[in-house]
Amino acid sequence: ISDLDLNWLQVIGEGWASPLKGFMREGTLLEVLHFNSILVDPFNLTDNKDAHTSTTNFEKFTQFRAPDRVSMSVPITLSCTEYTKAAIDNSPHGAVALTTQMGNVVAILRNPEIYPNRKEEI
Repeated sequence: ISDLDLNWLQVIGEGWASPLKGFMREGTLLEVLHFNSILVDPFNLTDNKDAHTSTTNFEKFTQFRAPDRVSMSVPITLSCTEYTKAAIDNSPHGAVALTTQMGNVVAILRNPEIYPNRKEEI
């Protein structure tokens, strides 16, 4: 990962991007882009508790939304190359090690969600 991505990883890891527990999935990214906030449901009142950590499935979105919003106007995503995408798709573990440019492993990205870059929206 680049130095910039490493800095975002540190922001997430230290909790400064709470309630995010990792890089944004597509559904969370769209919330941030269009509403400058994300929905939070810590007590799972609307069955959306894991919306920010599970794979985005637009067909299973519920009409009930979480009771709270958290202001978040900056998208925090991790880009990847076609080579990295192929490695993730072919991984039997469903995980990838994030390494710095110096070769140090800094994190494990489990169950990553790969989606198109929405550069027109960002």
